[in-house]
Amino acid sequence: MNKKTIYATTLIVLIIILTYGYSDIKKRFEIIEHEKYTIVSDSLAQRVQNLISDKQSSTLAIALTLSQNSELVNSLKKHTFDTISLDKIATDLKKMTDYKNVWIQILDTTGTSLYRSWIDKKGDNVYNIRADVREVIKTKQLNNTISVGIFTMTFKSMVPIFDGEHFIGIVEIITHFNSIAKRLELDDIQSVVLVDKKFKSQLTHSITNTFINDYYVALFEINPKYTRLLLENNLERIINLQEYEILDNYLVKTLHIKGIDNELLGYYILFKDIDTIEKTDIKSFKLLLVMFIIVLILSFTIFIFLLRNYEKSKIITSNLELQNKLNTQLNEQLLLISDEKTLNRNILDAQSNLVILSDGEALIDANKATFDIIIKKESIDGFLKARKCICDYFIDIGEKEYLYRKYIDNKNWLEYIFQNQDTQFKAVIEYDNILHHFKIRVKPFVYHEKDIFIVTLDDITHEIEIAEALKIEIEEGRKKDLLLQQQSRLAALGEMIGNIAHQWRQPLSAITSSISGLKVKQEFGLLEADDIEQTSADILRSANFLSKTIDDFRNFFKKDKQKNEFIISDVINETYNIIKASYQNHLIEIQLNLKQIPYYGYPGELSQVLLNILNNAKEAILSNKIDESSRFVEITLSSNESNIQISIKDSGGGINEDIIPKIFDPYFTTKHQTQGTGLGLYMSNQIIKNSFNGTIYVTNDIIKRDNKEFKGANFIIELPIQTKDENV
Repeated sequence: MNKKTIYATTLIVLIIILTYGYSDIKKRFEIIEHEKYTIVSDSLAQRVQNLISDKQSSTLAIALTLSQNSELVNSLKKHTFDTISLDKIATDLKKMTDYKNVWIQILDTTGTSLYRSWIDKKGDNVYNIRADVREVIKTKQLNNTISVGIFTMTFKSMVPIFDGEHFIGIVEIITHFNSIAKRLELDDIQSVVLVDKKFKSQLTHSITNTFINDYYVALFEINPKYTRLLLENNLERIINLQEYEILDNYLVKTLHIKGIDNELLGYYILFKDIDTIEKTDIKSFKLLLVMFIIVLILSFTIFIFLLRNYEKSKIITSNLELQNKLNTQLNEQLLLISDEKTLNRNILDAQSNLVILSDGEALIDANKATFDIIIKKESIDGFLKARKCICDYFIDIGEKEYLYRKYIDNKNWLEYIFQNQDTQFKAVIEYDNILHHFKIRVKPFVYHEKDIFIVTLDDITHEIEIAEALKIEIEEGRKKDLLLQQQSRLAALGEMIGNIAHQWRQPLSAITSSISGLKVKQEFGLLEADDIEQTSADILRSANFLSKTIDDFRNFFKKDKQKNEFIISDVINETYNIIKASYQNHLIEIQLNLKQIPYYGYPGELSQVLLNILNNAKEAILSNKIDESSRFVEITLSSNESNIQISIKDSGGGINEDIIPKIFDPYFTTKHQTQGTGLGLYMSNQIIKNSFNGTIYVTNDIIKRDNKEFKGANFIIELPIQTKDENV
C-alpha cells in the first residue's frame, strides 16, 4: 500500500471520527445546557413561589397583630380613631421592614370603611361591592388572598376584630409585589408583574397607570428594556410559557398568579441574564469538544510525520507530553464540575422545606432537612432497605386530601398528584411526638433520560393549628347564635299570647252574648223557632273564626326549615290576621299594596320577621302617643328583574338617627327591660340574610294621607328573585 492510499484512508477515518465525535459531544452539550437552564428556571420559579408565600404569611401576621391591639379595639368600640397612631404604624413598617408601601384599612361590622392609610377617604360602605368583605362579616373568619381591586393587584389579609366574644370590626392589611421584585434584584433577577387584561375595566384608579397590550403593570418601577423585550417577542406567547425561553441573552420564566378558586389573576415574568448563570459544566464541555478536535488533529499530524520520517521520534514524545497536559486540563475541568455539584448540594441543603428527587417508587436523592427527619425515625440504611419512599411515613388521618398510600388508582402517588393538579394534596408525618402537616408540590422532569419528580413538602403545621383554633371559635359562636334564636322564639311566643287574647276577645264575647240572649228570651217566653237556628249560626261563625285563628298561629310557629313554594302576599295577609285585632283595638289603620309574587323559601320565617316589624310599628305609635286620627301602617310589595322589595312604613314618628346603625345589634332595645329583649330585629336580620340571602335596613320616611305628611320608620326587606324551578 503506497503512502497516498495510507494518507487518504487516514484522512477519511479522521473525518469520520471528527464528525461522529463532534455530533455526539454537541448532543451531550445541548442536553447539559437544557438541564442546566431547566434547573435554573425551576429554581427561579420556586424562589418566587416561596417569596409570594412568605409575603402572604407576613401580611397575615401584621393583620393578626393589629387585630389584637387594645388601642384599636377601644377605638372601634368608640368609633373614634387616632389616625396619627395608625399612620405611625404604617410609617414604622416602611422604615423597619422591606415593605415600603403597606396599606391599612379598618372596617366596622356593616362593611363601612372607618380608616384608610393610603387615601383620605372614609365613611363609604363596601359591603355590597366586595365579596371578600361580605364573607368575613358573615363567617367571622380571617381571609388571606391575592386579589385585583380598583388600584392594583395586591396581597390582602382581613382579620375579624373581637371585643371579648363580640365581633366589632375588621382590620385589613394590603401589601404589594414591589418588595419581592427588589429582593430578586439583589440576585440579578429582574421582574415584570402583569395583571390579566380581563381586569382592565376594573382598574379605574390604577397606581402606575402603565399598560402593556391591555395588561396592567403592577410594579411601581420597571426598566423600559424589559417592556420592549416583551412587545418584540409576542407578549401573549411569553405569558403562557410552560418552561423557559432564551430571549436576547436572557433566560425568561413566567409564573401564573392565582387567587381564590384558582382564578388566574396575573403573571410574574422573570428575566435572568444567562451571562450571570454559573455555567462551569457547559464551558467544560465546550472546552472538551475543542480539546477532542485538537487531540485528533495532533494524532493525525503525528501519524503523518511518522510515516514520512521514522527518524523523528522526538516529535512523538513531544506530542505525548502535550496530550498528557491536555488530559491534566480535562481532569481539572471535571473537578470544576464536581465543585459545582457540591455548590448545588449546599444550596439544596439550605432549604428548610423537604426537597426530594423520586420516581414515585424510591427516593433517589433528598436535601438535609429530609434526611434529618428520616434519622429521627430510623437509620438511613434501614430506610433505604425497608422503605425506600418518604410516602411510607405518611399517616392516615381520615381526610380525603391527605395521602397515606404509595399506590392510588393503580398509579404511584407522585403520578396521581401530577394528574390531579387541581387538588392540593397534603400528608402527615409523625416525629418528635408531634404530627407534622405538609403541603405537597410535584414537578416532573427528565434526568438522564429517565422520568423523575422534584417533590417539595412544605410544613404547614402552624397554619393547621390556627385553622383548628378558628373552628373552635366558630363553633362557640354558633352555640351563642342558637341561644339567641331560642330567646327570640320565647319573646315571640309572649307576644303571640297577647295577640291571641286580642283575636279571641270579640268572638268569645259574641258567643257569650248569643247564649245569654237566647236564655233571656226563654225565661220571658219570647223564644221563637228561628232564634235557636240564628243563634247557632252566630256561635258556629265565631267558632270557625277561633279555629282559623288557631291555624294562623300554628302556621306561624311551625318549624318549616324545608323550603316551600308560596305566595308572598298570602304570608303578609296571614301575618296581618294574627295582629289585626290588636291593631283594630288601638285604632291603627293598615293599608296593603300587594302583588301576586311566587317565591320558594321559608314562609314561617318570613312571617316571623313581618310580625316583629308590625309589632314594633304598633308600639312606636302607642309609645309616642300619636293622635288616633294619624295612626297608619302601610305595606307595599313590589319587584323588578332581580329583587323583591317589601316596604313597611308607619306614622310612629321615626327613629333617632344616632341609633339606626345599632338597631339590628343583639340585645339593643329602646324599650323598658320588661317590654323588650332586644332580639327581635337582630333575629329578623339574621333570618333575612341567612335563610333568604337578602338584606333588611331601615330609614326614616314620610307617609302622605289626605294631603298631610306623617313621619315614621320605613323597614325595607329586599329578597333575590327565587322560584322552585331556579333552585332545582
